[in-house]
Amino acid sequence: METGRPGGALAYNSEGLEILVAHDDGVPRLWDVAHFDLSREFIPHPAAVLSVACRGSTWATGCAAGRVRVWGGFGEPIREFRDEPGHPELPCNAVVWNLDGTHLLTAHEDRSVRLYDPTPGLRLKKMGVPMSPRAVAFGPEDVQVALLSGGTTMMWEAERETATATMRLGEAKPELADRASFGFSRDRRMIAAAGHRHHVHLSHWDELVCEPQGHAAVITCFACSPEGR
Repeated sequence: METGRPGGALAYNSEGLEILVAHDDGVPRLWDVAHFDLSREFIPHPAAVLSVACRGSTWATGCAAGRVRVWGGFGEPIREFRDEPGHPELPCNAVVWNLDGTHLLTAHEDRSVRLYDPTPGLRLKKMGVPMSPRAVAFGPEDVQVALLSGGTTMMWEAERETATATMRLGEAKPELADRASFGFSRDRRMIAAAGHRHHVHLSHWDELVCEPQGHAAVITCFACSPEGR
């Protein structure tokens, strides 16, 4: 699959038949997996696309101008979330859907984590954090979790804007502050964090299970197998 443009984040749809790829020219591009054909180019973001997420057949993207979009089936934005006029447009580092596709969690360079309900187009809350959030995930019962650049993880429940708990996932290195990825296993019992100290940190919440090693350079992403093993 060639576009001539550098690609960053990508995501499969739930059926595994299409991939949406984020590009630095601001254009999300949708690819047909079976034939490796470009299905369509979405309407451009105003800046590089940094993050992609899918639930069912609904896509979401975040860009370097801080805007979050939810997309229709023909590559047109049906929702766009952005800061109020006059606020600096800082990057959206990550977007993720909850399991049933009713809420969207985002991480922003202005040191905030935000929860949206895209159907009515509402921002439900905006949580301030002490350092830039690099990755976000939904845990059991839609607990919202964010991994900060310093290696600290913060968790929020339901509609609360105050963090329920904090913990650390491994020892962070300053030079890796911008390279972090994490998420839950399919059964939501284990957390895996990548990007700190060149290995993966596996834990049952704050109880360390193991730290598989072997990479000689920074880990940029990871994924769990479908059966969760």
